[in-house]
Amino acid sequence: VLCGIFATAAYLSYNLILAVEVYGQGNGGLHPHASLQDAKMLQISASDTLHLDHHVHHVHHIQKSAELKVDPKSPPPPSPPPPSSPPPSPPPHPSPAQEASGTDGGSGNKPTIHTLCTSNGSPYLNWQTRMMYYTYKKVAAMPGAEHMKYFTRLLHRRADDDLMYEVPTVRVDSLHPSCDTWCEFPVADRPNALRKWLETDDSKLGDWILMIETDYVWRQPVPVPPPGQTYAVCFEFGYINPAHPHVSDVMKALYDGSPEDIPRTGPAPTMIRRDDLYIMAGCSDPTKLSKYEEITEEIEMNKEYKNKLGWVREMYAYSLAAAVLGIKHECKQGPTNILMAQPPADHVLGQSAFYHYTWGARFMNSKGNVDWEWDKRG
Repeated sequence: VLCGIFATAAYLSYNLILAVEVYGQGNGGLHPHASLQDAKMLQISASDTLHLDHHVHHVHHIQKSAELKVDPKSPPPPSPPPPSSPPPSPPPHPSPAQEASGTDGGSGNKPTIHTLCTSNGSPYLNWQTRMMYYTYKKVAAMPGAEHMKYFTRLLHRRADDDLMYEVPTVRVDSLHPSCDTWCEFPVADRPNALRKWLETDDSKLGDWILMIETDYVWRQPVPVPPPGQTYAVCFEFGYINPAHPHVSDVMKALYDGSPEDIPRTGPAPTMIRRDDLYIMAGCSDPTKLSKYEEITEEIEMNKEYKNKLGWVREMYAYSLAAAVLGIKHECKQGPTNILMAQPPADHVLGQSAFYHYTWGARFMNSKGNVDWEWDKRG
């Protein structure tokens, strides 16, 4: 039954690409190993169990794989060895983007974008990741996308997953080991994962960090902000409304300013300077939490807050952290937003770089009957 579910999901994801990403004939299907070329892997693991107790684990092992040059027609590579017996560390090797720029990660005079996708490595997110990264690579190879130099999947998980050697990945230990299999709200681990990633050299690549999620289909390059711009670029979500009576008391409890100061967004998609992201999500003091972690924990520990904010509570935590720290975010809705459009609410791509398929789509005929429908949740 599970095999049938996964096969159906893969088939539908491929058809979604054909429906929303029209590149013409002859591009081939969504090969499950198409993203092996130019892969990198950076693994961070810890021996200590990490909880929401204001303690940060120590990094015991850092490993980065060499580039994988694989013929897409060749058989898939063997599965990576279990975490208990990691492969020997290869010699240091620059990423493809570093090789192209001839630097060790600096961007010189041309601002660059580092795209960061977070995931807990579940099968549900992994098939989305494959499709998103496939379309990202096509767009990053387009003329005018030279500034889209770096890509990292930030995996918050206690063990390697199936995509470690297929998609450029940094793995950090999750706060909750149960989320490796199932937990109620795995995205609550994202603030801590961001904190750990911000302590790595990988986070220092690029001038702007574009935080995204797995359920995107890339269509065109995202422009880099112009010189002199300091504020973050974000998507305005209609369901994030700090002034709404249902959540206004929670906003007042967590922020003493006006609800108008709280951006109607979340961590993804958001394009932000690394220094500003570090102010919100980074912290080098092992006895303290970042503001993003702190607000997330406060919400998770309060049953009333959780019930009122629901499944978007971690998005509210990010927005509240931005307001508390005075990190300006300028948000627009698609398709006037340079980041994202959301079909079927948005009928055209417009200026946006990618589609977000969070809502199901139905195609109706003149008689009102459904000819075709698709929803990522099955």
